[in-house]
Amino acid sequence: MRRENGTFVQSTGRPRGARNRLTARVFQDVLNHWNEPVSPGGNMRKGQAALELMLKETPSEYVRAVLNILPREIAIESVTSELSDEDLDEMIGKLRAALANTEKLMPLIEAKREG
Repeated sequence: MRRENGTFVQSTGRPRGARNRLTARVFQDVLNHWNEPVSPGGNMRKGQAALELMLKETPSEYVRAVLNILPREIAIESVTSELSDEDLDEMIGKLRAALANTEKLMPLIEAKREG
């Protein structure tokens, strides 16, 4: 915007709100494509099929994609705000035990050798 004769005049460029409308339209187009059936009348959608293929062909990229859409921080403050210290200690102990058990059960992903 530039000032002209005491009033602000929009200079050349995109109209106000155009970027938001474009972003909303792109998201809607992607969502529509994601939800299209792979085959007419089929139950599997293109987005689900793409995730399945990614999981089989490049599991590390699949995990990276999933982790990128999860929130960076998980807010548990509201859940725990009314718990006593003893309840919190018990919850922490259970979480630690569950994590230790998960680490024992998770198989290692072996890299494929090419050539």
